[in-house]
Amino acid sequence: MTTILAHALVLTVDDRRRVLPDGAVAFDERSGRITAVGPADEVTAAAPSDAAIVDCTDRVITPGFVDTHVHLGEQLGRGLVPDHAGPTEWLPDWLFHLYGALEPDDERTCAELAVAELLLTGTTTFCEAGTLLDWRAAADVVEATGIRGQLGRWTSDQGPDGLPRLETTRAALDANEAMLDGCRDDYGDRVSASVILLGLGTASEPLLREAKELATDRGAGAAVMHASVHPDHGGQLVPAETLEELGWLDGATKLTHAVYVDMEDVERFAEAGVRVAHCPTAALRHVKGLHRYGLIPEMLESGVPVGLGSDSANGSNHFRMLQLMYLAATLYKDFRMDQRMIPPETALEMATRQGAACLWLDDEIGSLEVGKRADLVAWSTEHPEWRPLLHPVQNLVLNAPDRSVESVWVNGQQLVERGRLRTIDLDELLPRADAAASGLLARADLRAPWSWPSEGPGARGHHG
Repeated sequence: MTTILAHALVLTVDDRRRVLPDGAVAFDERSGRITAVGPADEVTAAAPSDAAIVDCTDRVITPGFVDTHVHLGEQLGRGLVPDHAGPTEWLPDWLFHLYGALEPDDERTCAELAVAELLLTGTTTFCEAGTLLDWRAAADVVEATGIRGQLGRWTSDQGPDGLPRLETTRAALDANEAMLDGCRDDYGDRVSASVILLGLGTASEPLLREAKELATDRGAGAAVMHASVHPDHGGQLVPAETLEELGWLDGATKLTHAVYVDMEDVERFAEAGVRVAHCPTAALRHVKGLHRYGLIPEMLESGVPVGLGSDSANGSNHFRMLQLMYLAATLYKDFRMDQRMIPPETALEMATRQGAACLWLDDEIGSLEVGKRADLVAWSTEHPEWRPLLHPVQNLVLNAPDRSVESVWVNGQQLVERGRLRTIDLDELLPRADAAASGLLARADLRAPWSWPSEGPGARGHHG
C-alpha cells in the first residue's frame, strides 16, 4: 500500500537541501521505504491507482529526528537530583543508588516513558547511552512501540565504589557479544546495538581494546563518553593520540560530549572520521563550561559529523529535540559573539542527517530521499508560533512548539496521529509509572528534596 503525504512544505534535508513549498512524500507501508519525493502534482500523478493520498495542506514535513545519546533508565527518577548538587555529587549520591535499585520491570517502564516522549516530540530514532542493565527490557519496548532504537548495555570492569554494575573484562565482552547477537536474531531491523562504554575511567585498557575489536569484528559501532568531566570535577583528559593507540580513532567510533578537547584533537577526529554526540542541555545543567571549552563549530567546519543528544531525565530532564536544536543554533553565537555560528539549517542537520551518521544509519535515515526508510514527521503550522511562515527552517528550529507534532511515521507505520500515540496507552502508562517510581525510590532510599515548604493534604514530611 502506497501512502502519499501531499501539498505540504517539505524540508528534505537531502544532499541538495531541497525545500518543496507544495511537495509530497510517498512511501510503501510494507517495505517501509520512501518511493517518491517531489512536487505534489508530479508525485500524485505518478502514484498507483490505489494509493492513499493524505492532504497535508498547512503542514511541514521533515525527516524524523535522531537522538544520539539517551539514558533510558533515569525516567522514573526525573527531577530527583537537586538543582544545586555539584558535579561530584550526581553519581555517588544519587544516580548510582537509583540505577542500583532498578528492576527489569522498571527499565521497561522507563523505556516506555522515554519512547512516548521521544515520539510525541518528533524523534523517531534514538541511541541508548550504554546504561541498560537489562537490555532486553528496552528491546522489547522498541519492538512493541515501533520506534527505531540502537541499544547499549552498562559495561564497566573498573570504577568508583557504588558503581551499579562491575564485571570482569571477559564477562563484559561476552555480555556485549550476546546483546549484539540477540538484537540481530530476536528482533526486527528497527532494533540494533552498539558496543558502548561509560567512559575511559570505568574501563580497563584490555576492555577498551577488546571492546573495540569486538565491535569491529561484528560490524557494529563503538561509543564512549569522552572528555565529559572537567579535571576540577574529577575528570581525566585523554588526548586523541591515546584514543588512537587504543584503537578508538576511526569512522566506527562515536565520542559523546567531547567538551575538553583542543584543535589538534578536532583535526584528528576529522581525519579519522570519528563521530561526536553533542549534548548541550546536559552540558549546561552539569556546568561543563561550553562557553569556554566547546569546539562544536570547529568540529562542524572540519567535517566531523556532530549529532545532538538529550542525555537523561536528570541531565537535560527532557528528550525534546526542538530545545536541543534551539540551543545549538544560539549558544555559540553568543559565546563567540559571532552571528555566523551554527545557523538554524545546520542545527536541523545535526538533528537529522548528521545524527544518522553518528549512528552509522545515514544510508537508511536522516533525510527524505527515495529508497530511505519512511521515518518522518508532519508538523501542523496551525499554531501562532508557526505564523507567518516566512522562513520554515527558522520557524522549526527557533520557535516551533512540541504540540505542533501532528503525525509521526517510522518505517512507514504511523505511530502518532493527530498528536496522540497509537502504540502506547498513556492513560495506562502514566499512573503505572508513578507507582513504579515510588517503589524504585523506596528501594533506593532516595527522595527528591524540595526547596519550598509543603503544606496541606499530601504534604511531605521533610525537604532538602
